Amino acid sequence: MATFKMSSIFFLEQIRMPFSLVWTIMSPTVLFFFLHFNEIGIHAGDSSWIRGQVSWFLGYISFSVVLFNYCLYLTGRRESGFIATFVHDMSGRLLFIRSQLIASLTMSVVYVCFFVGVVYAGFQAKPDTLTIIMVIKTLCINALMMISMTAMSSLRITFQTASTIYSVLITVCMVFGIVSLKYDHGFINIFNQINPIVVYSTLLGAEKKLISFDIYLLWHDANVKLGFSYDIPDRAGVEFSMKESLIEIRDLKFSYKGQNPVFSNLSLEIEQGRLIGLLGENGAGKTTLFNIIRGGVKNYQGSVKRHFSDAEMVCLPQIINLSGTLKSEEVLDLVCCFNKITKKHAWALLNEKWNDEFFIRYEKIRHKRTYTVSYGEKRWLIISLMLTLCKNARFFYLMSRLLVLIYSTG
Repeated sequence: MATFKMSSIFFLEQIRMPFSLVWTIMSPTVLFFFLHFNEIGIHAGDSSWIRGQVSWFLGYISFSVVLFNYCLYLTGRRESGFIATFVHDMSGRLLFIRSQLIASLTMSVVYVCFFVGVVYAGFQAKPDTLTIIMVIKTLCINALMMISMTAMSSLRITFQTASTIYSVLITVCMVFGIVSLKYDHGFINIFNQINPIVVYSTLLGAEKKLISFDIYLLWHDANVKLGFSYDIPDRAGVEFSMKESLIEIRDLKFSYKGQNPVFSNLSLEIEQGRLIGLLGENGAGKTTLFNIIRGGVKNYQGSVKRHFSDAEMVCLPQIINLSGTLKSEEVLDLVCCFNKITKKHAWALLNEKWNDEFFIRYEKIRHKRTYTVSYGEKRWLIISLMLTLCKNARFFYLMSRLLVLIYSTG
């Protein structure tokens, strides 16, 4: 009884600090909607997609509660003389720690439920059973984290120093977690093995990805793989069979005559259903790699195995030139002609692969001449049509100034 009474006192004490409460409860929620604002219409009502996006934010919220609503409070109690005044034996210490633990867990319930509730309401979705399980898992992990980090409050440091350390710690963990989305090697990988935010996100179990998205950074002598995952929306209707390797590159070395090496021991494997990004400045080797893959460059060292024919490869160059007199719907006609399919068949394929957003966007430019349409719209239309209607293609190479996307179908 004493534990719950003291817990209620500690809980009320925390919620009487409105600035801290509002900041902790609102900042991750605002950040989530800021990052996903354009996807509200696309994923409205999609509980599965939302679960896959909120795990990292729940990790951030939970770790903030552990550090600032629990560990820092314990330090503050000690520094303020609270413990010296009221706690005189081991049973009193245990009562105090239990009470603070329950109060902090209650605060985490408020933060987590508020975040999940607002996010689901914003996306017009109802929390399902898996969402409830995820919230329960979050709270269980919070309890374990609080128990394991209780000893931190016994460190002989001042409240101000502890606040600074915790602020730096959560910032570093957040930065390393974000960086790991693109680069997860060396010290970053080692640190993230114990990064609480990453551990939270992993334990909460984001759902299995439909497609793996790797980025390879080509920067002259540096060939660094940057790996992260990207979800193709379920409603796109894309299906993959990730079994066969389409390209296998081993220890590739290449340099133009009299110049520094473009590639040095580059290894890369592309399987069916993979989306690969090549990121690099002009001259870093993106086009060179494509020329090697397609067979246009022969004087390289290493092994390059290609398990598809020239007829199964489609390349969209950096600059797409279209006659300004063409209408957008005539671009569709051209793609149909080149792929020997009727327009009726093309519409059937497009309806199978894309959602209503595609057709709404297409109708807006359908009767416009291409010179009145933005370059981004033209590129979007051509890429969408080629991905859908090139029925024999197994390997797509989409080029831009800084980024090349390689997409291999099943």
